[in-house]
Amino acid sequence: MSYINTLAQYRITDGWAAHRARGSLGGVDFACAVGTPIPAPCDGKITNIANNGTGGHTVNLWHADGSRDQFMHLSGFVKEGNVKQGDIIGYSGGKKGAPGAGSSTGPHIHWHYILKNGTRVNPLEYVGKKEDAPAKPAKLSGWKGIQSYLKKNWDYSGAIDGIPGQITWKSMQRMVKKHYGYMGPVNGIPGKNTWKATQKWLARYYGYNGAIDGIPGPRTNAALERAGADLG
Repeated sequence: MSYINTLAQYRITDGWAAHRARGSLGGVDFACAVGTPIPAPCDGKITNIANNGTGGHTVNLWHADGSRDQFMHLSGFVKEGNVKQGDIIGYSGGKKGAPGAGSSTGPHIHWHYILKNGTRVNPLEYVGKKEDAPAKPAKLSGWKGIQSYLKKNWDYSGAIDGIPGQITWKSMQRMVKKHYGYMGPVNGIPGKNTWKATQKWLARYYGYNGAIDGIPGPRTNAALERAGADLG
């Protein structure tokens, strides 16, 4: 299995050199809305750390060789345990003062890679090199069609940009609360119950044939792409 950059579609706002220059141990920041899903760059095992000091909510993705990725300042976790490349492992955060933001002052995903000896390194230097040829990043194009549908029917007020952030998910939650048994808050942060209801919607109309378990993986993503193509 290759090691890929599943965040390549987002703009880098703070690179490795800039982090190091101001005294940080290092990282790469990608601009995205709060609640953006984070796909795993490789197979691995997830452990979560809530309120990890200045890093806020932190996901560890452990590799077979004892190294690990860390994603910081998150707004929400998905699960712990084994995951496959492309599975959603957490949701971006970073909004100043919000739960899980730590020291962050704006919405983004912070990513760094830690070797098994404890040294923090730039993950982008390892993309495509840890294993064989890299795979393509996870697609988000289907979300444009879904956002168009939500704008017409469920009071979505954001951009049609294919990036499912907090405003997108508030609209999704309104929709699945009305029709697919979602009983949680309409807060734009998609947890397990939001994803369960979304999977019910996808199973009814867009060929989703996986478990209704609230854990989005490749089958869920493929059904979202079909939904977006149909609704767009």
